[in-house]
Amino acid sequence: MKTDKFTFGIIGAGLMGKRRAESLMRFPESKLVSVADVDKENAENLAKKYGCKWTNSYLDILNDSGVNCIIVSVINNKLYEITKKAIKSGKHVFVEKPVATNPEEISELVDLSKNNNVIVKVGFNHRFLPAIIKAKELFYNNEIGELMFIKSTYGQKSRIGFEKEWRSKKNLSGGGELLDQGVHVIDLCHLFMKNIIDVGGIISNLFWKSNVDDNDFFYIKDEDDKIAFIHTSSSLWRNTFQFHIHGTKGIIEIEGLRGHYGLPKLKLLKRNDEKSKEVGVYQFDEKVFNFSDEELTFISEMENFLNAIKEKEEINGDLIDAKNTLTVVFDLYGKMMGE
Repeated sequence: MKTDKFTFGIIGAGLMGKRRAESLMRFPESKLVSVADVDKENAENLAKKYGCKWTNSYLDILNDSGVNCIIVSVINNKLYEITKKAIKSGKHVFVEKPVATNPEEISELVDLSKNNNVIVKVGFNHRFLPAIIKAKELFYNNEIGELMFIKSTYGQKSRIGFEKEWRSKKNLSGGGELLDQGVHVIDLCHLFMKNIIDVGGIISNLFWKSNVDDNDFFYIKDEDDKIAFIHTSSSLWRNTFQFHIHGTKGIIEIEGLRGHYGLPKLKLLKRNDEKSKEVGVYQFDEKVFNFSDEELTFISEMENFLNAIKEKEEINGDLIDAKNTLTVVFDLYGKMMGE
């Protein structure tokens, strides 16, 4: 269903719903028509800010003929159910990661989206980080040679009372840190690696003592034996994002995201063979790329979603990407926790 005018309904008026609403305002062809949330105050406040309707029932939005696009920004255990109904209603859907709590549910959504001829975009905003976009350019221009391995740390200092939030309750979240920040890192690894065939590591609960993991130390290996080593944490005590791509001729080092994670920066270390021969030790030329602290990823994601509906570009972060990433997550949970 191609269209050039976008009328949106947002289901879930929490943090992510608010961010998505804000990104919509950058596009004149988009209009927020209605907001739904089980929390009356959240729904009413967001609707009041943008001058639209609100409701406590997401079904009101799905049945609204004046809405042709849905944003699903609810907690994990409700994502699949609502997304499935949204697709069946014939509306285009933007759904937050991880989309579902198991890969089989995503497979069903893939088939449904094809049968109903709708676009489904998944919220993988890290794909749109300027540093990641630059890293892809450098990597695929062979600036660091063939991939050897990836090293990444992604952790947060967290909040007092974190163990009481929905993310720390397995019946609501479906999993812990691996399913939260880990999903983003695994998805980024897919941009530089091939099909993942092996996983392993340690899934642990070191601090919060809830029924989900708070620290994960793991590896993923692709069909070419390239490996990524990853640590994700909700008790790192310092917001940290590091994503290092090691090649046979150099390294791409990404540090920081924005805000409390620090200004985003990419460092390219490229081997200088001439200098290396002179001193007998590998020498590297260094180039640094600095990026703005402004949050642009949510805007870029929304632009990609709208352009895909207009048939101007492909979806960057679709249901297949979500399924591939969630499959890795469940393989890790199954192998490390016997699930």
